Amino acid sequence: MTARLPPWLRLAKDAPLEVRFIEMMPIGCGRGYTPVPTEEVYAALVKSFGKPNAFTPLGSGPAVYVSFPPSKAMWALSAP
Repeated sequence: MTARLPPWLRLAKDAPLEVRFIEMMPIGCGRGYTPVPTEEVYAALVKSFGKPNAFTPLGSGPAVYVSFPPSKAMWALSAP
């Protein structure tokens, strides 16, 4: 399934990177975009990479942090 992912996402799977998905807020210039819900991004990651491991939240922000073994990347998903 990872073959269908954009090359930068495959790179993030194999490198020790922190990847952040931040849902677009529907205000200001964000009104002109159709956001992709965080739940949809999460579901696509699980479908592509399998069951994730959850991390303890870092800082006091709203992000949920996960990793997908054996990936070296940490993924942060934020939604309003």
